[in-house]
Amino acid sequence: MYCNVGGLGGAFKTEGAATVMGLGWGGILFSFLCIIFGAVGMGSESKIPGALLTLCAIAGVILGGTFVAVFMVLAFVGGILATIGAKKKIVTTT
Repeated sequence: MYCNVGGLGGAFKTEGAATVMGLGWGGILFSFLCIIFGAVGMGSESKIPGALLTLCAIAGVILGGTFVAVFMVLAFVGGILATIGAKKKIVTTT
């Protein structure tokens, strides 16, 4: 008997339940990282937070499953926009 639901599969000690649960936790981790990098990217003039947000969104799509992937597409777009829109501050002296 093989169950695709990690928590239910873990309760009944089915084969592969630990893998499914591990992937689910990975999706949650990358979801939180997307929130963090999104907040940092809003106030940053660097392209690094946007690039990290993009990478976390890709990893979240791979690990998180279908429900997480829908929202990670939005995080991916936000990461691309944050990377493209980052401008260095021009320092002028008078």
